[in-house]
Amino acid sequence: MNSNRIILSGGGTGGHIYPAISIANELLFRDTNSEILFVGANNKMEMNIVPKYGFDILGLWISGFNRTNFLKNILVPLKLLISIFQSLIIIMRFKPNIVIGTGGYASGPIMYVANLLNIPTLIQEQNSYPGITNKLLSKKVNKVCVAYENLEKYFPKNKIVLTGNPVRSNINNFSDLFDKGIESFDLNADKKTMLVIGGSLGSREINKAIYSIQDYLKYINLQVIWQCGKLYYDEYKQKEISSDVKLYDFLDDIALAYSVSDFIISRAGASSVSELSIVGKPVIFIPSPNVAEDHQLKNAMAVVKNEGALLVEEKNIDDLKKRISELNSSSELRNKLSKNIKKTTYTNATIDIGSVSYSGLVSGDNFSVFASGAFDNKNVGTGKTVTLSSSYSGSDVSNYSITNQASTTANITAKALTVSGITASDKTYDGSTSATLGTSNILYNGLINGDSFSGSYTGTFDNKNVGTGKTVTISSSYSGDDVS
Repeated sequence: MNSNRIILSGGGTGGHIYPAISIANELLFRDTNSEILFVGANNKMEMNIVPKYGFDILGLWISGFNRTNFLKNILVPLKLLISIFQSLIIIMRFKPNIVIGTGGYASGPIMYVANLLNIPTLIQEQNSYPGITNKLLSKKVNKVCVAYENLEKYFPKNKIVLTGNPVRSNINNFSDLFDKGIESFDLNADKKTMLVIGGSLGSREINKAIYSIQDYLKYINLQVIWQCGKLYYDEYKQKEISSDVKLYDFLDDIALAYSVSDFIISRAGASSVSELSIVGKPVIFIPSPNVAEDHQLKNAMAVVKNEGALLVEEKNIDDLKKRISELNSSSELRNKLSKNIKKTTYTNATIDIGSVSYSGLVSGDNFSVFASGAFDNKNVGTGKTVTLSSSYSGSDVSNYSITNQASTTANITAKALTVSGITASDKTYDGSTSATLGTSNILYNGLINGDSFSGSYTGTFDNKNVGTGKTVTISSSYSGDDVS
């Protein structure tokens, strides 16, 4: 069986990296034979994080535009040209069936080249205000998965699929990790714990605020897990830190930290907001003011307006101490915030994005169906046939054609739809219309128990969009009186 080959690209911050990893894991879950390659930026955090999750990654010589020091942008045009050439080489060698971008400047060149070569592409936008890379790429990609409504002013409306943001798979099971978390962080299980995460790179203002009130935190008997960021770790490691404060540059296993936390202080990047809505712990958001269109404040307000979190703007960071005191002293407030933040989550975001990657492409896109198996009982005699029939279900599908029918499947229910080379799951979806590929009768001459076979279909969608989550279901049967 030919393996599916997928490139994922995104980086610079955890908000771009972890969604890509989550999507990759979902695609592998659907088809363990898939080959996945990440593409990032040299010397950025994705080059260290991605290999820890078992994926290969290649780096481009690319950097973002520096808005504060224009002298540092002298090499940006040269880097862009070289990274496009590097992307062309990567794609020609890897030969991907689809390229998926999750944002950040590293995804720009590889997605641009994929579009030039007519390779199916999908971008996943985490924020309520899209980054410049995704806005530019959206004109050519096949689909745009988003986490917020009303993004038609930034992206072509017919390409948008509302999925929510993918989150790390272990987040869903964090509650089972409490005992392990207490031991790992060397905490007192009888004390409340506050988690501070100022983004993957860290926040100068949040760090200053936490350091300034650590004596107060000890006074109210609160222990702290503090991710200060790689940029600030050496600075604070040299300072005098309370024994009740556990200082880290970066938390590789964030689920452990979530499991032991009673409440959380966090930036309001889109991926963080999505994760915290699933975790369901009380949160104080401190949005970064140093982002385009103040989108972190907008992310936070989408939760705060539904009484799902507290808000402290960085310009009012002196209010943080008061908000911590309110959360620490009021179980009623903690319970209300916890209940309401859970209402804002998209729990199936990663699965939905996987479905779009497989089956959310538009009229005119190519697909192929591949099935394989083995005979496991009695001989299949000369002249006996194996029949494969395939049907498509979904209310927004009216018709598609098929060519090059080949050998098929026996004794199994095949579950392989490939849209542009990506194998889908074995789910079917009800709809008001359906279309049939047709039936292929293949002659097998005298195959015996244990012999294997395989076959494939190829064709083209020729009418209407294929919506999110729609799949082809393959069924098979023997005919012949000596087949049991």
